[in-house]
Amino acid sequence: MSVRLLDRADLLKVCGGAGDPDQLSVLIGTGRGLGTAGIVPDHFGETIILPCEGGHSDLPARNPQEVEIFKFLERKYGHVSRERAISLNGLADIYDYLIGFDEVPETATTAAMVAELASLGAPAARDAIRYCQTFLADAASDAALMAGARGGIYLAGELMLLIGDLIDWDAFETRLADKGRLQGYLQDIPVYLIKAPDIELIGLTSLFH
Repeated sequence: MSVRLLDRADLLKVCGGAGDPDQLSVLIGTGRGLGTAGIVPDHFGETIILPCEGGHSDLPARNPQEVEIFKFLERKYGHVSRERAISLNGLADIYDYLIGFDEVPETATTAAMVAELASLGAPAARDAIRYCQTFLADAASDAALMAGARGGIYLAGELMLLIGDLIDWDAFETRLADKGRLQGYLQDIPVYLIKAPDIELIGLTSLFH
């Protein structure tokens, strides 16, 4: 509900075209987990929210390295949902895999530590963010295709606030649009990074409008 109340300064368009603002949009929220929702304008100035559980859909792996990350997460958790890789804990787990912490049952690594190391140029930390952004791009493109979200894709949450400035958005866009015949469809959808903190509180204020 916060999306329609955000100031322009709170939104950073990271890729995509013009889309169609009168059509459905999707929001992907990343933090302790991965949340998804549909945002449907009703053409009367109101918004209908479709809460979803897309974060629990299966994590795809599209090359040998991603398969190895998947296997690492499977050994640790059993079922590997998207939020196992696209979350604060997911970023830390990917980093642990990359540096060889395969046998550690509970990692002490945090996403904040990974982001700090990446900002200093540490290769493993930068690779961890690269894989996390890749899985996020897959989640965003799949959500947009399944919902027909030509209105836009919004990325929000604690993880985005932490690593948004470290993401390679050109590579993100390439992966997001890598859907064969639907490449042009996805390239036209605008993707926005929500930079405002506490958007939950902004959304709550909509109840009093």
